[in-house]
Amino acid sequence: MSKYLIKKDGILMGFDTISDKPDAYLPPVGPRLNNEMTDVLWKKGDKVGYHEHATGIETFYLVQGLVEVVVRGKRFVLEPGDILQLAPFTPHSFKFPEENTIWRELFTDLEMHKGIKTKSDLRTYYPEKAQDPEYMKEISAICGDIKLEEPIAEDVDKKTMYEVRTPEFAHNTFVMGGLILRMKVGRWETFGFKEIWEVIFEKGVKLSNKEEPEYSIGLFSITKGSFEFEVGHETFIAEPGDLVQIPEFVSYSFKALEDGSTFLDLNCQSHMLRLLETLRGYQVRSPEKLQDKEFVKKTLLAHDCYITGYERE
Repeated sequence: MSKYLIKKDGILMGFDTISDKPDAYLPPVGPRLNNEMTDVLWKKGDKVGYHEHATGIETFYLVQGLVEVVVRGKRFVLEPGDILQLAPFTPHSFKFPEENTIWRELFTDLEMHKGIKTKSDLRTYYPEKAQDPEYMKEISAICGDIKLEEPIAEDVDKKTMYEVRTPEFAHNTFVMGGLILRMKVGRWETFGFKEIWEVIFEKGVKLSNKEEPEYSIGLFSITKGSFEFEVGHETFIAEPGDLVQIPEFVSYSFKALEDGSTFLDLNCQSHMLRLLETLRGYQVRSPEKLQDKEFVKKTLLAHDCYITGYERE
């Protein structure tokens, strides 16, 4: 199996939810502690108490199962395909009513696993301290995890919650070149760092960065259909639930093998909203410019988009 592919049912990243010890995860990268990610396999009846974080951005994607969520004192249930986007100081808690719920967790500016390791080390080397609720509350606060009293929650429709992104939700939608691009998380929600896009492909559309080295890590969560990825010298198929991580400066391409094949681009550091608004403007006002491949490539690079290769069967 490719070193760039993490299979949902193969190498499942996660925690032992009894000890909170991380088994495997994607560690944070760079000064913004970007792309720290874990798939957590939760047991029926597991829960995470009401809390907030002093720093950090959290993005959750439900792969399978159900999650009962309380955010800002409002309770709702998330289903597969839903995204939850949380800013710092957003109080929240989770309960897991189904066995083997897979909760994909993505963090920026948070260093979540450092705090988890700290608590695990305390359980190992200072078990008496680890049994002291007040002491552990202090440790949680030092790690940026602020414990809160459980509220009397109000049941609401999840679609009324700004933090929830249902499958049909998009801040903006663009249709061009056999692609539908739907913005799920805006740059204004990540302190200007990145965007998250859902991209829906027609069969046979192929994109690549093979002409222009990319400065950021590629991180793609497959949600529908299937893709053929060529990464470096490896070729593999990615299917729903799979995660593809591509390091900086590694050439890659991906081709949709079915109509409607879809992934979430979880680390879009291109200014994609600006780019797509610009391209749509050319579609309406100066469509002839989009026939000039060098002009299009220059426009892409001006918006930090290094995926400049395009083919359509």
